[in-house]
Amino acid sequence: MGCDIHVFLEFRSTKYPNAGWDSFTWHPINPGRNYELFTLLSNVRGQAMSPCGRYRLEPMATPGWPQQISWAAREWNTKRINKPDGALDPARISTEQAEKWVKGSSSQYIYDEDGNVIAVTHPDWHSHGYCSLETLTKTIRGNSSSVWRAIIAAAKSLKKDGYEVRFLFAYDN
Repeated sequence: MGCDIHVFLEFRSTKYPNAGWDSFTWHPINPGRNYELFTLLSNVRGQAMSPCGRYRLEPMATPGWPQQISWAAREWNTKRINKPDGALDPARISTEQAEKWVKGSSSQYIYDEDGNVIAVTHPDWHSHGYCSLETLTKTIRGNSSSVWRAIIAAAKSLKKDGYEVRFLFAYDN
């Protein structure tokens, strides 16, 4: 079974931090499979061990996603639910499907400001995490993938231009 890493490069102005986060892309960047990175970032598909092999290392990334994320990342990670009294939208899921995913532990409910269920987290994405540019650079050192090098170069350029940057990621099933 395969498992890809899906990455959002997010940035926000250091001058206007309340402006919110934006994403470098509307969809996640998919650099493909890298079993060593799965383990180092999130302890997915193995356990990171110290060089001597005697100590289990903690994941380098922070588990979960922060509360404030870009629109692109939120939409990618969300399956909206059809309103019971509204017209059916084929891009949305039924209340029954949402309940099935939540009961099966593959999704969590998402609520609006009034406490009404409006969506669920996408059931195919798991082990969400995030990290800084410095953490990802340290984690992928020695990785020769041109995609990872391009992502790091874009992040460094944004940082040089006065933006705060971070990486959100999740894995697929």
